[in-house]
Amino acid sequence: MGTKTPFRYTLDHDGRRLEVEFSSAGLASTARLLVAGEQVAEQTTRGDSATLRAEGIKVEVRWGWLGQVTRCELRSSGIAFDPPPGSRAARLLELAEARPTLYASRHVVLAVGRIVLPLLGLGVLFRFVAPALPLPSIPVPEVDLPSIPWPDLDLPSIPWPGWVRAIIESSKYWGPVLFGLLIAADEVRKRRRKAAARAGSASSDAGDNTTSTTNSTTNSNSGNSADNER
Repeated sequence: MGTKTPFRYTLDHDGRRLEVEFSSAGLASTARLLVAGEQVAEQTTRGDSATLRAEGIKVEVRWGWLGQVTRCELRSSGIAFDPPPGSRAARLLELAEARPTLYASRHVVLAVGRIVLPLLGLGVLFRFVAPALPLPSIPVPEVDLPSIPWPDLDLPSIPWPGWVRAIIESSKYWGPVLFGLLIAADEVRKRRRKAAARAGSASSDAGDNTTSTTNSTTNSNSGNSADNER
């Protein structure tokens, strides 16, 4: 792996501009935390995660196995940073925010794929490939194993209804799909909760800016009135 051009994730929080700059060289990945343009923390790792701490801020960062950023968020509130505009991560974020259910359904699609693709692959293998392979005949020796007198236990049999047995026997097919549905539903809830927290943070910052502007205007008007009285 070579050196990648640095890029930044950004977040406006509590009246401050927070940025996390990412870069990599070889197998090492580096994350730097900047507050109002000033670097306050840095961590370089060969692993898949890092935590940046400074000025009461704690940012959790994770990388995927290809080196892409998979998480960049405040540890306290779970509010995610915005990826660079125009990047693949930004496009995925737009899809996740516009259609959270559709975006989360990828877990179900992957679960179905894990079931269907192996079945199709084995079907093609046994139908077309296996008959054409000249498999050798291997002589297997006959071994006369001793007979072990296992105790004859009379275990009670549970008269399960037929539909229960059918559900249990088919669980290897519907189990992964159900698990994918649960993961998708949980992701939708988390995204909606984070979106609400992010909206609350943005409105708080807007309110602080409005209050500051109002106070500045009031102070300016008071000063002008005092000058006029003189």
